[in-house]
Amino acid sequence: MKNIIFFGYGSEYLLGPIASNIKTHNIIEINNFKLNYKIEDLKKNVYETIIFSCHLNLDKFLYNYHYKNIDNFISPNEILKKLKINKKYYLIHDLSEFYLNEEINYLQKIDKILSPIHYNDPLFSNKIINIGWIKNYETQDEKNIKSKNILFLSDVGYYEKNFQYFVEDFDQKLKNIEFYKLPVMSEKPKKIINFLKEKNINQINDTENSYRFLSENKIYTNGFSSIIFEALTQNNSVNIIKTRTNELINWSKVLVNPFRDVSFKFTLEENLSYVTVSPLSNNLNLKFNYDKFINIL
Repeated sequence: MKNIIFFGYGSEYLLGPIASNIKTHNIIEINNFKLNYKIEDLKKNVYETIIFSCHLNLDKFLYNYHYKNIDNFISPNEILKKLKINKKYYLIHDLSEFYLNEEINYLQKIDKILSPIHYNDPLFSNKIINIGWIKNYETQDEKNIKSKNILFLSDVGYYEKNFQYFVEDFDQKLKNIEFYKLPVMSEKPKKIINFLKEKNINQINDTENSYRFLSENKIYTNGFSSIIFEALTQNNSVNIIKTRTNELINWSKVLVNPFRDVSFKFTLEENLSYVTVSPLSNNLNLKFNYDKFINIL
């Protein structure tokens, strides 16, 4: 039985459903929101494989800034330096940005990049393995939410700390919203949750697979995130609410085809309140190849 590490944090950790169904290997889940490990204890073993389902440039400073200070924080770089691991993989977990410029150097230490599609990248051409989109792996029954208006909220930490700004930015734009979903967070934003509850807007559990709600509902968000492209790849439009946290974004510049040489087109329409992104053509096959994934472990 192989020792295999699945590593991630919060909403960037997409390996939980698969981990719970693998019985032939010893899967160690290091998800800093839920499970605490000490690096000294982990050093006692040798590992066949690690899969990072998070950005590799994450360090304690960034973690504390975006989330909270926790004991026994372990960074991806610390894992790479201190543990004996035979195979090191990076799982693309965000369709808006496959990887950040800040983590290019870290990717040099990775053996393979597990991608939702096959594409050419001169920096990593020999590293890319197409396994399909990880969120297409689903074991739980989907909730019966269809033909509804759903808000996928971004910048939650900022708005919880500056709650009055949340009220100012969203109060008049929530009239048609029937459901909302938050990212997985270590601490729930109580002010935001109570406010939306008073508006009779139903919450979708943050552990639910967002991808399953994006094809047959009207989608709203306020951030530049994977949600936009996850909806577009299912031939659905996205309405981006204009707020103070995105007012400086030039949407025509940041919303570019993340799939590189694969044909994928969409349009943008903008008014004072929204940016609406709609699909034009979609030749993508994002089916998840479970057998291929298991075979590379």
